[in-house]
Amino acid sequence: SRGKHTEEMRKKYNEGRLQGGGSHISDVRVVNYLPNNVEIDENTVECIDFNTFLSKQKDKYEKIIVKMDIEGAEFNIIDHLIANNSLSLIDEIYIETHGRFKTDNADGVKIIEKELLDKCKKYIKQVHHWS
Repeated sequence: SRGKHTEEMRKKYNEGRLQGGGSHISDVRVVNYLPNNVEIDENTVECIDFNTFLSKQKDKYEKIIVKMDIEGAEFNIIDHLIANNSLSLIDEIYIETHGRFKTDNADGVKIIEKELLDKCKKYIKQVHHWS
């Protein structure tokens, strides 16, 4: 969702609140850029170490396919998987990038998202991207 940026859309769908229609998986205190239209509700959720999870799957399956839409956390997760030599366990990835959580500069978003995809392409045979 691109959010409800017009007053008419906010009134129709969101009772006057301006929001982007999604969530962000992170500690909001460490987000580099937080748009002024973002409403924050904190929720604690149980998490797993994706590196450990992947390592346990490698002997169970011939092919590992991942769909990653984790609202900005993909940057830290990919770096964590590289550091632990487990990104190459993924054969195919479908990844949505959320560079807008790292910067408000449109060119900067493109750069950091491209860098992330390039990292993936070094280790993963098939990388599919959407933003």
